[in-house]
Amino acid sequence: METNLKQKLKYTGFSGLNLVIDAACGSGSWSYILSGLNKDVIGFDNSAELIKAARKNYSDVLNLNFICASLVDQPIKNLHADAIICADSLMFANPISSLNNFHNILKKDGLVYISVNSTGWIFNVIINRGIKRMDRSKINMGVRIILDTLIRRLFNPNYKIQSTVYTIKDMKKIAERTGFEVVYTGYEGTYNNPAGKNYKALFDKTYLGIPQSLEFILKKL
Repeated sequence: METNLKQKLKYTGFSGLNLVIDAACGSGSWSYILSGLNKDVIGFDNSAELIKAARKNYSDVLNLNFICASLVDQPIKNLHADAIICADSLMFANPISSLNNFHNILKKDGLVYISVNSTGWIFNVIINRGIKRMDRSKINMGVRIILDTLIRRLFNPNYKIQSTVYTIKDMKKIAERTGFEVVYTGYEGTYNNPAGKNYKALFDKTYLGIPQSLEFILKKL
């Protein structure tokens, strides 16, 4: 897993940089790998418990720091990062506020890598984790995400969602609205990875023929 992520980050252009931010870093696994590829790395997450675990796990890594902050908070004022990674977390926050925050944090022409869950992922959760395992909580979660997504799309783009899923069209609109150029869109694990030879995708491309996880490379204008 670690080797695969390292290859993925290299081929997506997130190595050899001065400062990289791991937004919604969780327990810090991506942050740790980034620290071996870049001069300095800051990971932030709104879970104090996860940040505590990350600091403990990687206390000996000198160029890696962890801060408790949400996707819409600037962890350090006057921060000017070369790049930001936000893996599988944007669905839990307001996307406009999050991307505006990223824009403020980044240097001009700075890059953002974003991976998001798409519609196929929801059906995967409902059917395989919910119905087949008779887990009502997973069914309820999937239905809630569908409802949140519909409210955001049809009625209020700034709806304070608990979670949502995205399409390529969604993310292009959000990127343009927040001052980013869309460099790449596609299935997760496809950027600079012809035929999947450079690194393995973390998710299957589709479920029931519907996109399951998508990735985007954005550049600050």
